[in-house]
Amino acid sequence: MNKAKALQYSILVIIGILLNYQFLPFGDYCVGLFSALKFILIGGIFAIIVVVICLINLNHRIKNGRKFDFIPVIIFSFFSLTTYLLMENDYDKFWTKTILTGKIESENKPTSGNLKLYENGTFEISIRYVDFTCNYSGNYKIQDNFVKLERENLESETENFFTTEYRVYSKERKMKPLKKEFEEIVIQ
Repeated sequence: MNKAKALQYSILVIIGILLNYQFLPFGDYCVGLFSALKFILIGGIFAIIVVVICLINLNHRIKNGRKFDFIPVIIFSFFSLTTYLLMENDYDKFWTKTILTGKIESENKPTSGNLKLYENGTFEISIRYVDFTCNYSGNYKIQDNFVKLERENLESETENFFTTEYRVYSKERKMKPLKKEFEEIVIQ
């Protein structure tokens, strides 16, 4: 393999990783219109580069009788498939199991919020606005019927939508905040 081919493959792999990375739910992140535009831009560049490489390979095949190089097509297919699977996963943490899902729908705000507690001791809060969604992650502890979300500045980061301590009422399927100014979470 010559240096030009190695460079082609490396560029394709890097672009493929960039394409997939935006769909992996690590840490805090926001998704919305900008994310869609970024996906279209990176995906478009990826597709154009693969088409150009394939046309060059086809030209070499016709003129010089060389074998067609299928590796760019394989790289493109692999990253297209993994991107599709990640998009179908809808930013869910597929490596751990959800043990509780709750929702807040506020009458006073044009937003809604979701809380997911995962088996590995982490939580994810999603605040849904009209045109984008922001996600915040952290750890939690359950003791008796109390859930403590262990994250500093959670109230300010979620614009006073979520607080750090809730009491779980399993029969009512609700989580009531210990601070009265916050709304209940309905367990789904």
